[in-house]
Amino acid sequence: MFVLIILILFCFTIGYALEDTKDFKSGYLMGDEDEYLVILTGRRWQEFGRDIVIYSLVNGKKEVFRRDISHLKPWKIDIGDVDGDGNLEIAIGVYKESPLHPIMAKRPFIYNFNGNDLIPKWRGSRLSRPFSDFLLFDVDQDGVCEIVAIEDLADGGHIINSYKWKGFGFEGFLESIENIPFDYLDTSENELYAVTKNNDLVLRIRVFDLD
Repeated sequence: MFVLIILILFCFTIGYALEDTKDFKSGYLMGDEDEYLVILTGRRWQEFGRDIVIYSLVNGKKEVFRRDISHLKPWKIDIGDVDGDGNLEIAIGVYKESPLHPIMAKRPFIYNFNGNDLIPKWRGSRLSRPFSDFLLFDVDQDGVCEIVAIEDLADGGHIINSYKWKGFGFEGFLESIENIPFDYLDTSENELYAVTKNNDLVLRIRVFDLD
């Protein structure tokens, strides 16, 4: 029995020692001068995260919130002001079923942070199409972020789609051309670029041309 207890304690300790940061973002979540750091943690060998942790960065680094959200199978986080109220929402990429779409799929859930708790803002069942990744980005430079998603087409291709907040949910805004080539998306210089790398050659294509 003693050996079993020691083994359990050892495994428990090793588990925490191998906790990894899956994703992180920082910003002014409540629209004031207080900056926060939002971290998604999880085990190094697991695909999905476990805890969402929020730190206040005022006068150092202080943990102010932690919650186990492993039941949502979280895989990324982002922050941005999606409704123009000056507060930054927290977007959590989850992998789960939905009551209106009962299959396992990636979904973006949107929350507000009030200083003590996460408040659900939008936990929609799905976007227009299945998607592989998303981010929050101000597509039209109006001071409000859209959800930008890399969506899968029925023929196996892809398209980059964006969604704007409309009071109670998101609706489609702008789409890219189909199958725009990219290895990753870059948000430098207040523009969204599809970036392709081929050895020393780097090709940058602006995704949404508003000119």
